[in-house]
Amino acid sequence: MTVDQERTTTCGSGVEPRLVVRLLVAANRLFKAPKDPARYDSVERSLVWQAGCARDTDRRLAIGGTADLALDVGCGTGGKSLQRVTAGAARRVVGLDVRFAAVAQASRTAADSPVARGRVTFLVGSAESLPFRAGLLGRVYLDDVLEHVCSPEVAIREALRVLRTGGQLSATFPPFFSPYGSHLGGFLHCPWLHVLLGRRTLEEACSLAWARGETPLRRSGIGPSYIEWMAGFRSLNHLSIRRCRLAICGLRGARLERFGKTHSGFARAALKYLPVVEELAAGNCLFVLGRTQDESRVTWGDFAQAELRALAEDLRRAVPRLCRAFSGRRTHAGRGTGL
Repeated sequence: MTVDQERTTTCGSGVEPRLVVRLLVAANRLFKAPKDPARYDSVERSLVWQAGCARDTDRRLAIGGTADLALDVGCGTGGKSLQRVTAGAARRVVGLDVRFAAVAQASRTAADSPVARGRVTFLVGSAESLPFRAGLLGRVYLDDVLEHVCSPEVAIREALRVLRTGGQLSATFPPFFSPYGSHLGGFLHCPWLHVLLGRRTLEEACSLAWARGETPLRRSGIGPSYIEWMAGFRSLNHLSIRRCRLAICGLRGARLERFGKTHSGFARAALKYLPVVEELAAGNCLFVLGRTQDESRVTWGDFAQAELRALAEDLRRAVPRLCRAFSGRRTHAGRGTGL
């Protein structure tokens, strides 16, 4: 389907959009796009952007060491899988995705990469039914996957099943009630619209933005089509931070190594530590589970300890910034008074 056909199909047959829909599209000029729209300008730019996301995630979760065999669930076009082989996070990586087209593109990219050739493989499969025997893998990545599967609880248990003792499960996802939890930031830049408005209104606004060419998404042929974007939006399971905790708590043979949240930029960083408010204030939720040999369980006390460690790290990073800001103000005030 061509771009013009998609616009005609999704925008209706000449029906005037509702006022609220036109206002939503017009409001895009007041907000910046939440993610770099140029990431779909070319295959190379897309791979660079994905590699940056992988580096940022691994840095935030302090994932170290080299896994013999890692699984990248929801690998997309393979940029994160290639980055983790190149950076030495894994000797071999298997990328898994439910979309045939994405796996085909990832396979072509890997074949053209001297570093990844023979070390990265891509398969079609589901996060809720992994095609691997138990205890095979040293690491499993679930980057922006849990919010799309039918059952996040099943996906987490499947990831733990295929991990060997000492292996790690690394996961990130945007909570549904976060500013851009709708995954529609490429069309509508206003935060929290999916919390305030219904699905029909959002889809009409996205269709209008697409038809007018006002979406920052580039049509270079490598980015998702309008239909694929809407499919991703409709597949959201409304995963929240609370539901994620409930899915992890009580898991046997697992150890909670890290659990934290990133700052969304629309609220004070401290708000992401407040119950209930955290759902709106956080940008992403991140956690690492370690596979244990015994039948120990993840408890609520483990979450409290992980949150305290995350808070201590945030404070350690914030104190030098506050000191520099305070010192700068004192210097400025001294100059102003002639001291």
